[in-house]
Order: sequence, then structure tokens, then C-alpha cells
Amino acid sequence: DLRSDTLHGRDQSMDNADDIALAPQLLAQAIIEMSERIDAGEDLENLRERLSDKAPPFRNGQHGRAETTPAAVNLNDRLLHARGRTVATSGSVNMGTPEGLEVAWWPIIGLIPQVSDADIAAANYGYLSALHGREIHSLEDRDIARDFVAKLITIEEPLGTLMSTSRPLQDGESPANPSEQHHEMIRDLIVIALRSAGFNTFHDPELLGSFVYRENFRLRRPTVFRQTIYNECQMPILKQDRFTLEDCRNVDELLQSFLGYVQQGGDIRIDRVLRSYRKSFDWRFTSTLIQQSLQFACLEAMLGGFGRYGSENALENVVARAVGKDEACARWFEEHGRRLRNEIAHGGVQDDGEGDAQLAMMAKLLANLVPRFVNTWVETADQDAEATPRSAFLSQFVDNKA
Repeated sequence: DLRSDTLHGRDQSMDNADDIALAPQLLAQAIIEMSERIDAGEDLENLRERLSDKAPPFRNGQHGRAETTPAAVNLNDRLLHARGRTVATSGSVNMGTPEGLEVAWWPIIGLIPQVSDADIAAANYGYLSALHGREIHSLEDRDIARDFVAKLITIEEPLGTLMSTSRPLQDGESPANPSEQHHEMIRDLIVIALRSAGFNTFHDPELLGSFVYRENFRLRRPTVFRQTIYNECQMPILKQDRFTLEDCRNVDELLQSFLGYVQQGGDIRIDRVLRSYRKSFDWRFTSTLIQQSLQFACLEAMLGGFGRYGSENALENVVARAVGKDEACARWFEEHGRRLRNEIAHGGVQDDGEGDAQLAMMAKLLANLVPRFVNTWVETADQDAEATPRSAFLSQFVDNKA
């Protein structure tokens, strides 16, 4: 009767809710029972014929009991428990948090750890972690996990993952905004620190969206790009960044600097620099022309425009004094920077191998300048009320003509 009602779309009375809930539990137990019998050597066809006549008893002759607790309370309660302590589970990973703790996860497609989670934790770099495909599968919505994440389970290498924790909510405090803004701020600063440490190719975790766990309650904020980003994992050749424990130390030093800037109160002019810098790495959904435009916008916001060629204040000379004239990126910029800027202004940049090399050299130049630009403002903002981030930065080397 229950099958007929379901097949023909007839409403099912809540009077038999326990019977309805029993169906998936029975199915789970049947799958486990058949798997064990096949593993033990029983022939599948013989087992199927026996099932057609009479269902086999539960293993060890035990009877099952239905769990009547609402499924939303605990996913494991949807399964059929044998008497005693044996529990049939679905194989998923519980990503919930201890009582009173909130954790946000951001898997990073294209960032591969070459260090164990234990070593990261021992070094107190708790913001950077690693998740295996099975764990990411448990984070994601069921349909997306089935269609786009399931293949991650077969990949042996874990993915680098950002995580952020927040304090317990106070009585009467909204659960939505304060903690969410905190998590996103930590995510953004870690991404900028990773870029400044030379990791240029991973996908910004913002493109995948966030997973926030408040104990066993999950808040998922997906994006329209998540399926495309997941598919990148299955590409034959995936651009990858790999990080070691020494890289974690470098990233942590940069992160502490950026956190100091935020704690000081921030500045909209520096925020624009950081935003342009971060967005310039979005190679998957942004053309080379736009990426390079963002790079030059970031550079000119810090050091000013190009000025007259050959003058002391020409941008080529300012860059050489800022990073050192013997640096490869400074020499490259002196030779190619002005011409490339003109090509960008007239739309003459092409998405080709030369464009990738130009992006890489500009990224190296900005990675040298951006952290120092922020640090200079943190150190001088309270000392000169009339100073701007640019003037404070330029004052460090404007008289250095070497």
C-alpha cells in the first residue's frame, strides 16, 4: 500500500510516519547485509533467488529496531541500528563543531599541501588545513556532491583548505552577520597573504563559496561558479600550487602583518589596492587584459603614474628604487612596463603565452611591494596626520637614487 500511494502520488498520512521512516533504514540494512554475504563468497544470483522467496534474517539472528527520532536531529538516526552498539553508518564525515564553537571552511582548488595536518597544527598555523575528497563531499549539498564532488573521493592528495573560528554567540546576538563578516575577513587576508608568498595559480576560495558550521548546524553560501571550480579538479592538467611547512611560516608572517593593518582600523585607499591585487589572480574567469589592468591599477595606486620617460620620478625609476634595480622584475619592468601599459590602454593584449609571462612578472613585482606598502602605513599612520598611504610609502625610498 505504501509503495502504491507513493507511486501514484497519493498523500501519506502522518499516522504511519514511523513506517515511512523505516523504509530507508531497511534499505541501508539490506545493502550492508548483501555486501557482507557477497564478500563471504555467496553467489549473487543464488542470493537474489533466496530473497525473492523469503528475506534473510538480520546477521547473527538479531532483529532490527526502527529509529523514530526525527531525521533532522541526527543523520545517523535515519539508519537501522542492530541491537547492541553496532551502528550502520552512511560513510559520510561529520564536520560539525564542539558546543559553542563556529568554524568556517573554504576548500582551495589547486592548492596542494606537502605537509601533514598534524605538523601544521603543531606549528600553530590553524588557519591553513587540508581536507580529503571524502570530507569535502560531506561539506557540500547532496546533489552537487553527487554530480560534481564524488570524483574527489578517488583523488589521493588532499586539498589545501582555509579555516576560521569564531567565539560563541552572546545572548541576543544575531547569528548571521558579526561572525560571518569575521570569517570572510580572515579568508580574504589569508588569500592575499598566500598571493604575496608567491602562490599565483590556485582558485580563490571565494569562487566556491563558504561552509560554516555552528555545532551541527551548517550554513552553506554557494556561488554560481562552484560546479565549474569542482570540475577543474578533474582536468587532465590542473594548475597547482604546492605548499610546505616553511611556506606556512612565510604566509603566517604576512598574515600577521595584514591583521595588524585591520586591527588599526584600515584605510579605504589601501583596501582598494588589496582588492585590485587579489582580483588580478582570477585567471579562470577573467581575461588577460582585465588581469593586467588590475595589476597596473594596483601598482599605480601605490607608486603613482608613469610620468615623463627618463625623469627621476618616472615609474620605471621609482620601481627600481623600491624593489632594487638588480631584481629581475625591476629590470623587466624598466624594459617592458611602459609599452605594456600602453597596449593595455588600447586593448592590444592577447590571451597567449606571452601574456601569462607578463602576468607572472607583474605578480612577482606586486608581491614585493604590497606587503611593504601595508606595513609602512601601519607604522606611520599615527605619526603624520597629513600623510597618505602613497606619500608614506614613497618617502622611504624617494631619496634613494642608487
